[in-house]
Amino acid sequence: MPEPPTRRWNGWGDPAIDYPLPDGGLTYLQQRVGAGTRIEDAPYNQVLASLPPSRLDPGPLVETDAPARLTHARGQSLPDWIALRSGRIGAFPDGVAYPRSDPDVRRLLDFAARDDVHLIPYGGGTSVVGHINPATGDRPVLTIDLRRLDRMLALDDVSCLATFEAGVGGPALERRLAGRGFTLGHFPQSFEGSTLGGWIATRSCGQQSLFYGRIEDLFAGGRLETPIGPLELPPFPASAAGPDLRQLALGSEGRLGIITRAVVRIRRRPAFERFSAVFFHTWDEGLQSVRRAVQDGLPASMLRLSDAVETETTLRLAGRPEMVKWAKRGLGALGCTGGTGISTPRPTMPGWCCG
Repeated sequence: MPEPPTRRWNGWGDPAIDYPLPDGGLTYLQQRVGAGTRIEDAPYNQVLASLPPSRLDPGPLVETDAPARLTHARGQSLPDWIALRSGRIGAFPDGVAYPRSDPDVRRLLDFAARDDVHLIPYGGGTSVVGHINPATGDRPVLTIDLRRLDRMLALDDVSCLATFEAGVGGPALERRLAGRGFTLGHFPQSFEGSTLGGWIATRSCGQQSLFYGRIEDLFAGGRLETPIGPLELPPFPASAAGPDLRQLALGSEGRLGIITRAVVRIRRRPAFERFSAVFFHTWDEGLQSVRRAVQDGLPASMLRLSDAVETETTLRLAGRPEMVKWAKRGLGALGCTGGTGISTPRPTMPGWCCG
């Protein structure tokens, strides 16, 4: 039987990395949301055996084997996870293509037009809105996985512009920029598994966008392969002479074409980062302070306000129950009681956190 893929096929992350609930974590969740009923996952080989035959022929760029089709059938939303873990997936792509160049993408678009094939552009597969999931129908479906288009093509350290192929993943992009002393600064929650082209196609918002900007602020230009030919988007300066065609690519979700490369605005890496926590007596005090900080332009990369339940849940699931105990005792002595966030100096756990 085929071996399972290196990427987790029915959930998030790498199957080689195990992150079990800490002691007391399950008990805490049961107290909060109820005991629930455990349902066993559908076995990988059993799900593979359930795939219908492909309606496409394999070729130099196209694979039709069951493992490739299974791992490209769903995204990462809760409904997707339920479908994958139960084995009730519904529809599968008939094939998966792995282009390595713009001409490869062009050939795939021409093939789809000639043979009446549905195409699904695919970056890291982290979608939570269903747009990479094949629909049932009479026409075959081909998923185009762009992750082999992952090179850094150029870096202009005077204009602070970098050109990448669109399939580059977040960690690889940041490593390559760091080697030259730069950062893009775009860190969506899907950062580990998503791609530059996916960020542009979905109009992504990173967790430190307060300082670095959303992807529409960072996207300076690029190239799309469209059904009628390539569309070049040069990184011209801002202009009042007509519409900005880059907006066609941003948030397009693959409707107009496939993004194959992008020019992005980069920054020199900061000398250091600092994350701080601030505690408030009430939720309203925290809300007003965060609003004022944003309106006054506080130079922070991220602000996050958490209530007591969110912060306690995060600490307990991180295996830090003793920190919850001491935080409650200390905050109580300071008069922070009802509705107060409990925090540690980590960017993801604040009462109010600013970086």
